[in-house]
Amino acid sequence: MQKQNIVVGIDVSKATLDYTWLPNGQTRQAANSPTGIAGLIKELGKISPVLVVVEATGGYQNSLVEALHTENIPVKVANPRQVRDFARSLNRLGKTDKLDARTLAEFGRTHAFAGDRPKSEGRVALSRLIVRRNQLTAMITAERGHLEHASGTIAAGIREHIGLMTALLKSVESNVREIIRTIPEFALQDSLVQSIPGIGPVVSATLLAELPEITEAGRKEVAALVGVAPFNRDSGKYRGQRHIAGGRAKIRNALYCAMRSCLRFNQVVRSWFDKFIAAVKAYKVAVIACVRKLLVVIRAMLINQTRWNPQRFFTT
Repeated sequence: MQKQNIVVGIDVSKATLDYTWLPNGQTRQAANSPTGIAGLIKELGKISPVLVVVEATGGYQNSLVEALHTENIPVKVANPRQVRDFARSLNRLGKTDKLDARTLAEFGRTHAFAGDRPKSEGRVALSRLIVRRNQLTAMITAERGHLEHASGTIAAGIREHIGLMTALLKSVESNVREIIRTIPEFALQDSLVQSIPGIGPVVSATLLAELPEITEAGRKEVAALVGVAPFNRDSGKYRGQRHIAGGRAKIRNALYCAMRSCLRFNQVVRSWFDKFIAAVKAYKVAVIACVRKLLVVIRAMLINQTRWNPQRFFTT
């Protein structure tokens, strides 16, 4: 069996890891635990796969993916929607862990993916802190909504909870700043991104954590990675509306939210927005178009290591 022929599909659940490798179709199971992952990697070392394919499963795959990167085993974290569509294309309607593992292996062999770029230790830590910050922010917002109709001891308890979560939020943000400060690459990129009027530390940290390819990918590829590239809906003489799809929602949401301050304090972005509105674009369409243009600008700034300078780079 040749190395270039071996692709492994691993179906990840909270407790177990079911894996199949092709072309021979053998199936195994391991516990989704440090000991189980170590044993699985030892098995993979014997067959030397060219690629391991797993689905994004809400975080249960993280320990496995990090361990595979550490051992320099190429791994692709696949979009569950794409894998599901692939299974349907095979008329595969059944669903078991073993069958899902085989589908992942076939998906990897059919599409000939390259392995994902591993995140550095600092970027992994930063990404986890950004996730925690978003969780705390969501909980604080929810509790403030509950406070509106609460009174007495219930209101006092909600205020106490808000105070606790606010303190935790400040601690998380302090840790984010510390990571960025202590890693020279992050510190430089953070200063460049935050030189853009309307862009603050949250957006900058999110870009650093979730888009390491920004200086290496092309303009269109970066837009597609973030999910702000419009896709055609045409057939024959029919010309349908263009829609964005997929991409990294954390980055897209952060940039979309940042547009409110950009439209107030950044005259260049405001001029883009006004032109899109004048061209009879809907509000959200205009905002996403501004996000796409700003993302391309950020990419250029990071590549050239240049601070925001509208007179040099852009026309209004």
